[in-house]
Amino acid sequence: MEYYYSDIPVSGNKIILLEEEHTHCSRVKRHKQGDVIFILDGKGTQFDAEISEIRRNETILTVLEKTVENPFKTEKIIAISPTKNPSRLEWFVEKATEIGATSIIFVQCERTDKKTLKADRLKKITVSALKQCGRKFLPNLHFISSLQEVNHCIRLKDFQKYIAHCRQNEVHMMKKVDSSKNQIILIGPEGDFTDSEILWALNNSFIPVSLGSNRLRTETAGLYALVCMGLN
Repeated sequence: MEYYYSDIPVSGNKIILLEEEHTHCSRVKRHKQGDVIFILDGKGTQFDAEISEIRRNETILTVLEKTVENPFKTEKIIAISPTKNPSRLEWFVEKATEIGATSIIFVQCERTDKKTLKADRLKKITVSALKQCGRKFLPNLHFISSLQEVNHCIRLKDFQKYIAHCRQNEVHMMKKVDSSKNQIILIGPEGDFTDSEILWALNNSFIPVSLGSNRLRTETAGLYALVCMGLN
């Protein structure tokens, strides 16, 4: 099934594809008037739509059927330090979207090497992953400058909160997690969280957990933690 994405509000029964989506539909895939394609809005709705007109800069579609998926029963949030390798960071965002993260928080930790991020590029990665796997909801992306801002970024009431760090003797996350509840986990940079960051997390009711005996790359640890949380 071939998916397209549009976040433009539907007017009556009309959908408009612009820019890259319009180009891909009309010039790459060479769709014609009368073809039926499938549109995702990233908010839980899929539209089966017929192409009614192809203009120079836009494709106009008529909605034939609308399917609305229920929101996730639980939140699966990962707050992660950005990796300095852009391609690995993009790979993580793509896979986290496919797996079912509801929010991704990019947090500048004390040992984070990557100080600037291309928000528009990362949003495009989530959209591409959404279309590839047919998920109905885009993850929310947040960008914060310190670990202490996590509580201001997301309302964490009734959340199970974890921090994964490289200190020894912590209980494995799988033995702590309750996949029926809202969850958030903090994943640090290369070199791990500092002592002060770990202390802040503990003082704010984050539970320290282990992700196993192997030392994982930041992006690998993030995906492993999402799997431990339980897939949506």
